[in-house]
Amino acid sequence: MRRLNRPRAVRTAFGFRKSFGVRHLIEPLESRTLLNATLTSAIAPIDVSLNASPTAISLGSHFDDPTVTGTAVEVGTQLGNFTIALFDQQAPKTVANFLKYVNNGLYADAVIHRVLPGLILQTGGYYPSQQAIPSFGPIPSEPGISNTFGTVAMALPNGGPGTATSQWFVNLADNTNLDNSSSGGPFTVFGKVAYSGMAVVDSIAHLPLGQIPPTFVPNVGEGDPAGGVLPLINFTGGTPDITNLVSTNTFTIVPALTYQVSSDNPSVVNPSISNGTLTLNYGSVPGVAHVTVTATDLGGNVVSDVINVGVGATQVAVGKGASKLVRFVDPDGTFSQVSIAGPGQATVTLLGTGLSQATSRGGITTVAGTPQSVLISTSGTTAASALTISGHGGNGVVSVAGITAGTLRAINGPTTALGGDLSATGSVASMTLNAARGGTITAASIGRLVIKGVFADNLDTSSLGSFAAGSVGGGAWNLSGGVTTVAAKSISGWTASVTTLARLSVAGALNASTLNTSGNINTISIGSLTGSNIYAGVALSGGQKLPAGTGNFTAADTIGSLHVAKVFADSNVAAELLGRVSLGTITLANGGAAFGIAGQTITALTGNAGGKKLHLSKLTSQSQVTAVLSVEGISPQDLVIGIV
Repeated sequence: MRRLNRPRAVRTAFGFRKSFGVRHLIEPLESRTLLNATLTSAIAPIDVSLNASPTAISLGSHFDDPTVTGTAVEVGTQLGNFTIALFDQQAPKTVANFLKYVNNGLYADAVIHRVLPGLILQTGGYYPSQQAIPSFGPIPSEPGISNTFGTVAMALPNGGPGTATSQWFVNLADNTNLDNSSSGGPFTVFGKVAYSGMAVVDSIAHLPLGQIPPTFVPNVGEGDPAGGVLPLINFTGGTPDITNLVSTNTFTIVPALTYQVSSDNPSVVNPSISNGTLTLNYGSVPGVAHVTVTATDLGGNVVSDVINVGVGATQVAVGKGASKLVRFVDPDGTFSQVSIAGPGQATVTLLGTGLSQATSRGGITTVAGTPQSVLISTSGTTAASALTISGHGGNGVVSVAGITAGTLRAINGPTTALGGDLSATGSVASMTLNAARGGTITAASIGRLVIKGVFADNLDTSSLGSFAAGSVGGGAWNLSGGVTTVAAKSISGWTASVTTLARLSVAGALNASTLNTSGNINTISIGSLTGSNIYAGVALSGGQKLPAGTGNFTAADTIGSLHVAKVFADSNVAAELLGRVSLGTITLANGGAAFGIAGQTITALTGNAGGKKLHLSKLTSQSQVTAVLSVEGISPQDLVIGIV
């Protein structure tokens, strides 16, 4: 009575009665959010001399998929494929045993021989001929990971720990009772179904169940649903046969990430990728190339990194023990210079043909010629170091392709346009730029970030003290900590994930953007809020735009106040506790798509809805909202004011 793959075991391990076989008890599988392909560290700019040997870069040092921490195996069935991410480190003996069956082809065409709706889907035991899969013998149990929804575990055909051989199952629910000895276990979890694979498993689990005469082993028994446990495909009635069986047709070990690479100047750099290694092959002419590496995970999610590569470069070191500063004229005629104060040095790499350098007695190095691109890197810096980039004449803006740094007190570049990545391994107390577009800014932390013009970069840091920009024109922010202030004249195409935000201030429109915090937002002041989402402590799924119940709130988080001066349209704002909300002029019609405000309580809500003033206060129930709208004669159309 302790075996998962035999009738008595099912009854004891799961505690269900025979009446469980009624098909209407099957419930849809819930979805779980998984992590995606991630750029763990940007690839630093590369500068080489003419005719340099190729550079090899292991992409595994820069890209990762947190969902797949070990070997990934794709399983093919008649209803589609699903991928199992194996736990190589947590259950090494069990994974090695599973892969032994895979590599020897023993799992191919095995029957999915048991479905217990809402519990498990089991295979690895039999072929359609009813012959048992050859066994390599039992393996020891490796408990430690719980039998939760979507995990994959070994069955115990001979009862008790240490009896697992070939059979395995997918948990269709949180079967945590299988983690302990009282259920005949523990049943060792050695992987999980990754990404959308549970949709395939779910489609199999929802097939009609039956039995195939005369003696197919997993037909029906005590504790099983009365009609049988074999999922049947293409079955419309009568007596099923082996053509109705669902099988695991193929098993293929697949990489967690696949890569693609391109170069915008192949005559300078012609890249290739093989077995996760990027090779940069350099041409015989000087120049600059931007090499784009794109990683795609098994869920189809992509992440990219752009590498600035220079061939035939001129380098100048500035700072202590080197030049005082370097001067050059960039392609638009701007007279530019780079210097560093405090400990450490900066290496300025200028890429182009016909460049030459000369250093004066005063320690100023002048580079003659016109560089095609400029890269800056620092070394030996501390929290007392400051990098300064300045320019005048021309268009007044110094174009810098990329910056790599350690810890800095400041990056002073109010006339600097950053065209690539800025990567700081330490913290930067203050950073000022003219513009930043098309790259990623990465730092341990940033105290103050000021952008005079357009900011369209991705931003990845633990915390950000304050941010101010002329405008935000895109980019994704991923902050593990909080932000004091985000201020801009306008924001569009922006996504941000932060812990807390004290103040968001947008003088003009916040459009086509999403802000998601795991904690509180104190105050929000916006000119117009259109096509955007602002959430504090909210978890949504399946295209959901507003919370439908208390389960969508992850914590008792607050949006203290929201003030929209002009227009509120096609946007969603939600938190468990909403303070004072002023929406300006509310556009009620949205083409049939619902939008609006939701929380468990709303202190006050005002606005102009359909030409009528809307004023609600101390909202704790949906009936209050309905009553006020009725009294005021306001037809909400697509507008939702939800108390959940």
